[in-house]
Amino acid sequence: LTGALARGPEDCIGIVAGCHGITVPEQGVIVTSPHFSSWGANIPVREKLADLFPFEVPVFVDNWVRHFAYGEMKNRSTEHDGFLLIGTETEGVNSGLIMNGRLVSGRKGLAGEIGHMIVDPAATETCVCGGIGCLEVSLSLRRMERRAWEKRSDWHDSLLFRGRKGARPDYRDIFVAAGRGDALACQLMDDAARLFAIAIN
Repeated sequence: LTGALARGPEDCIGIVAGCHGITVPEQGVIVTSPHFSSWGANIPVREKLADLFPFEVPVFVDNWVRHFAYGEMKNRSTEHDGFLLIGTETEGVNSGLIMNGRLVSGRKGLAGEIGHMIVDPAATETCVCGGIGCLEVSLSLRRMERRAWEKRSDWHDSLLFRGRKGARPDYRDIFVAAGRGDALACQLMDDAARLFAIAIN
């Protein structure tokens, strides 16, 4: 923020903060962020950012995926005035919902919070929310990496393990290998697609 603080009010039309967790944009507050529990609750992000500036400036706070959805709505040429944009992170899944040409957040910031729907009742991994089989833990990029690593002894000929000398493949390696037709990588991508389909349905 050093450079921004050195500018005058005429140079700054607003600040946009994309946050992780349940965010209420009208209040400019992160209610809670399950993956960053050490942050605490009801974090006044708008207030804290505004206090950093020596002049009054509008601050817009929302979940990061909602910002992406809003940008997509503004930048794309489409005849549709509603869509759902799903964003994945290394540990989570979230979405931004556009309805009737407007970004929907919900009264409590829960619109689009799809990460904790149960999509895999047979799962064994516990989500940060305490649930079993949540979309977030079932579909996270880190889970995909773990599943690939767990299968290394049965798939030693996979592109994911050739010449790696014990280094774990990351999700980028999986995407590239799937594009080259690697059977294990394709299996992992098919599993992700299946979970996406369940969630969307």
